[in-house]
Amino acid sequence: MLLFVLFFQFAGFFIGEAPDITGDWTYIDGEIRMNVYKNAQGHYCGKITWLKEGTENHRIKYDIKNPDKQLRTRPLVGTQILYDFQYDASSMQWKQGRIYHPKYGKRFRGKMFLENTNTLVIRGYWGFFSEKGVWYRNK
Repeated sequence: MLLFVLFFQFAGFFIGEAPDITGDWTYIDGEIRMNVYKNAQGHYCGKITWLKEGTENHRIKYDIKNPDKQLRTRPLVGTQILYDFQYDASSMQWKQGRIYHPKYGKRFRGKMFLENTNTLVIRGYWGFFSEKGVWYRNK
């Protein structure tokens, strides 16, 4: 019975269907939440939906390091941070995406994969360097 359940739980992997990563996720430190969704082209994207505000006396945090000076006054909540990720069934990863990191005001190449059903690992690349972020599914 267990094998039967496991087969259908992971059947999407075998037929090339992407596991469902849409929905709400919280960063490992608990200070940021995002919503992952599919855009009109079927690519995976993500937006900030909540930030821990305690460090700034409950004031709105803005995108102050954005390279576009006109966007430096926009609130970070609502800002898109994941762009155009596409699922690659052969590697079971979402690839060819870009990540916007407001802390640096820069965009990086990225890829994502599910470590398990409730843990999403996102890795950003710049040159020879990379940084990993771990996100947990909100229940």
